[in-house]
Amino acid sequence: MKILMLILSTILFAANMHAEFSLAFIFQDHMVLQRDMPVNVWGWADPGAEVKLSFAGQEKTTISGQDGKWEIALDPMPASAEGREMAISSGKDSIKLGDILVGEVWMAGGQSNMERTLSTDLSKGYKKRGEQAKTANLPQLRFINLDFDISDIPEDYLDPLRQSKALWTVCDEKSVMRSSSLPFFFAKEILETQKVPVGMIQHCISGTGSATWLDKSVYEKVAPDDLEKAKKHSDAKLAKDKDWGGWENYKKEVKAWRDSGGKGGHPCETNSLERYNQPHVLFNALIAPIAGYTVRGMIWHRGEAGSSDLEHAAKFKAMIDHWRSLWRTDFWIIVGSLSNIGELEGKTPSPGEFHLTNEQYWMNVKNIDGKGFNAGKAGMLALNDLGNSTTMTPEQFAELDKANGVHYEAKDIAGHRYAMTARSLVYGEKDPKLLNPMFKSAEIQGSKIVVEIENAGDGLVLKKENIDGDNMGFVIEDSAGVLHFAKAEIQGNKINVWKEGVDSPKTAYYGFHSNPVLTVYNTEGIPLLSFRTGNFGARMQRQAPDKDSKRKKSKE
Repeated sequence: MKILMLILSTILFAANMHAEFSLAFIFQDHMVLQRDMPVNVWGWADPGAEVKLSFAGQEKTTISGQDGKWEIALDPMPASAEGREMAISSGKDSIKLGDILVGEVWMAGGQSNMERTLSTDLSKGYKKRGEQAKTANLPQLRFINLDFDISDIPEDYLDPLRQSKALWTVCDEKSVMRSSSLPFFFAKEILETQKVPVGMIQHCISGTGSATWLDKSVYEKVAPDDLEKAKKHSDAKLAKDKDWGGWENYKKEVKAWRDSGGKGGHPCETNSLERYNQPHVLFNALIAPIAGYTVRGMIWHRGEAGSSDLEHAAKFKAMIDHWRSLWRTDFWIIVGSLSNIGELEGKTPSPGEFHLTNEQYWMNVKNIDGKGFNAGKAGMLALNDLGNSTTMTPEQFAELDKANGVHYEAKDIAGHRYAMTARSLVYGEKDPKLLNPMFKSAEIQGSKIVVEIENAGDGLVLKKENIDGDNMGFVIEDSAGVLHFAKAEIQGNKINVWKEGVDSPKTAYYGFHSNPVLTVYNTEGIPLLSFRTGNFGARMQRQAPDKDSKRKKSKE
């Protein structure tokens, strides 16, 4: 009932241009607030009105601005699993929220492998999701799934009628089926290891490139030419949508939908992929309204949409920098690589097949040149061994997920890897096996390239059973630019890479095919992240993977 009243009050506020006393929609019963950090709470009241807030023994007062917006920062609080009440009032108006916990709050963003719910996985034949759901009676784990929405300008508030199902939800065996799978497994492990409540804000949407999550002003600065191309591409797609008619027509349709009480499908659901992939529209409708809700960090899963975009990494970096500025904190960002997809790596190394953007993406996230991006609060992990091509037989693939085999089953393993990264980087656990092994440096020594690996943990392991003939996953480029499969030998945290007959090697690559042979792991079974030791040069022009290619488990 409290949530219903909050939704109704928010609807009134939206309709009356912030004239009604209200809270931002994301503040609800059952939410989790971030521990050990100042917590932002905001809403709207009459201009110049006094607003009071009480929670967990704190009493705060502020005055709303001329636009009616008010904001209060609660002092840092320790974790608490006690469901407590928050009271906010202004004059005769008041709002009360209940069952509020304090713990760790994370956002989950990205594309379909982050979005897919447990119920969707179960419907696709991933039967173990039903068994895993039985372990989900976890009252200290809460989640909220934002429904996709679009806008041509940054919004102050989430549309409460569109988001009527986007409620902070207590996790149990039934409700968990509505949660995205990967964030659930991540949050469950954080809950179990950190022993504090966990809240997940999920705003992940299938098939979205970077353009739709970027604010217009940021996009114009980082890639103005690319923005023009993105607009033209989007306009060409929307020209085939006979129901679109432009933003003015769309807003009329939304108003009519609201006036009907939300009957039928929301207008944004018509040809949704094209509508929500317009530049800026998801940032405007989903991110701008929640910017400032205090979080520890965000987990992000790449997808194939935009994987051939060679400016994607720069745009992603700009997106995170901008979001951090809106949140007014350098929150943590943990990103997963592209999962493997397509035919297994062939017998001859081909630069056209190199999946270059995994490593290029990380170079921008890690920001080796030290400019702009806070390398101390970023991490990356490998997921390019989890795709259906390696976890399923061809028969299983054909039966379970005919449309898109990139939607791998092992979300529990992926969630575990995200959680291990957070446990080490964010929560300070000292286990050397938690972090993903990755490239650190390289030195050419005669006919060998000696590669040093960081996060080697207890040591690196060469899985000889994964070697496919001459293909160990390593490629050497000679002085003439010719590529050769290379030999590799592990010595401690270093790997010697060479090719007989190549006396002057130029560059070494590892794991750059879209479905690579992977042979180097740490003792925890986590694969070495893709790397290259030299300049990409002309090899930046990789081909986008064929969406219709068959995924294969067996080596040919």
